[in-house]
Amino acid sequence: MDPPSPPRASASSGPFLEGVRKPTLHELQDMTLDDLQRQFESSELTCSKLVETQLDYIYTLNGRIQAVTDLDPTAMHQADTLDWERLNGSIRG
Repeated sequence: MDPPSPPRASASSGPFLEGVRKPTLHELQDMTLDDLQRQFESSELTCSKLVETQLDYIYTLNGRIQAVTDLDPTAMHQADTLDWERLNGSIRG
């Protein structure tokens, strides 16, 4: 039997994301891949919060520089799915 599908929710509404704060862009810019991995493993960071921070940055900056012409409309859903999988013991890469 397949595991249940992840909820189709916003990045901040899933119960599995309670208590996880969104990192600042400055914090993300200073992180190495090892830092990100450690934070994912310790549940200090989720894929959804990472994507949310990056999208906020794009929306803020793009109003001035118009550099991003297309975003994947499923990015948040993909991040929620990865968080759901991690919560249920399936960790990719």
